[in-house]
Amino acid sequence: MGISTRFIEKDNTLAIEIVGEFNFAIHQAFRAAYQRADLTVARYNIDLSKTTSLDSSALGMMLLLRDWAGGVKELVELNHPSPEIEKVLRLAKFDQLFLIPNLERRREVEANVL
Repeated sequence: MGISTRFIEKDNTLAIEIVGEFNFAIHQAFRAAYQRADLTVARYNIDLSKTTSLDSSALGMMLLLRDWAGGVKELVELNHPSPEIEKVLRLAKFDQLFLIPNLERRREVEANVL
């Protein structure tokens, strides 16, 4: 459980993986992960594939990251959420604030089916 980070130099992307519960217990580690002074980050990629749950504090932490990144939707990407987490993100309208590729693809497919 916790957070791991990886910096991808070719496009200055900071990948942050959340493992286990995404809640207030990891807020200091999450903030420290994206506020690293030793990196010049152009984009943030949050990997939610191993995230088992998230709460309202996790939503708040992601909003703080978005503000840190300049408030631009395209600079913070939320990847691989489980169906349950995707539902929470959709209910919170995070698809309007962040890039969520799985959700975008699903909308395109649904639009083409109808």
